Amino acid sequence: MSTPDQQPAVDDAERRKAAEKRIASQRAFVRYLGTWAIVSIILIGIWALSGRGYFWPIWAIGGMGIAALFMALGSYGPSSGPPSEERIQAEMKKMQ
Repeated sequence: MSTPDQQPAVDDAERRKAAEKRIASQRAFVRYLGTWAIVSIILIGIWALSGRGYFWPIWAIGGMGIAALFMALGSYGPSSGPPSEERIQAEMKKMQ
């Protein structure tokens, strides 16, 4: 059986792990946005150099945009849960 003194440590460890996962998810989302921008620029460049015409890059850009939407919802949306105490403390330290 756990004592009352041990319970907060377990909760803190679980909250810390969840906060680390959330922060990692947010960083991955930002990296994905950069990748999306670079791929979009390359595809538009290829389209422009190949004589223009039908704007076929929209399919890849749109598909990656849909993926970005789902990543954003996973990272920042309501299912990501409330901010952890660690994240709150980290933000407070940044503000000092």
